[in-house]
Amino acid sequence: MSVVSDTGMCSLADLMSQTGLVTDQTRGMTVDDGTSNVSITCSVTKGSGGTFAVSAQGLDSTPTTGSALSIQIPSISLSATMSSPAVGTVVYSSPQTVDEEYASHACNFYFTSKNEGVALGQVWVTFDCPMLTSEPSMSTCNLTQGFAIFENCAAQ
Repeated sequence: MSVVSDTGMCSLADLMSQTGLVTDQTRGMTVDDGTSNVSITCSVTKGSGGTFAVSAQGLDSTPTTGSALSIQIPSISLSATMSSPAVGTVVYSSPQTVDEEYASHACNFYFTSKNEGVALGQVWVTFDCPMLTSEPSMSTCNLTQGFAIFENCAAQ
């Protein structure tokens, strides 16, 4: 995931953070819950009309390089695109954010390749957040593009 300054209001330098190695095109490496200081919980459940609800959290507790990411998407379908995305929440923190949480309830979730998708118990998605804000510092940053894969999630 990449977080970059929007218009000088971001108190962070550009940063890159990743657990595993995932893009919209390739799943180079994923990390299982309980390995390499990583804890993952997720659910991808059926909604109405072919939609799914996604709740996913990943925590990499590796000192100095770990990060935490939480994604909430109330409703997403396979038809979500960059021009017509599903809207949801992202909360992110890392040592580079001085463990301050940056959050937005107006992030865009969509699919950019045939490899990505959503189904019962799994999601592979691209996302961006025009404005992530840290409440304590009131710093605002732009997350230009992130990728996430969550599999073997709780399903209903």
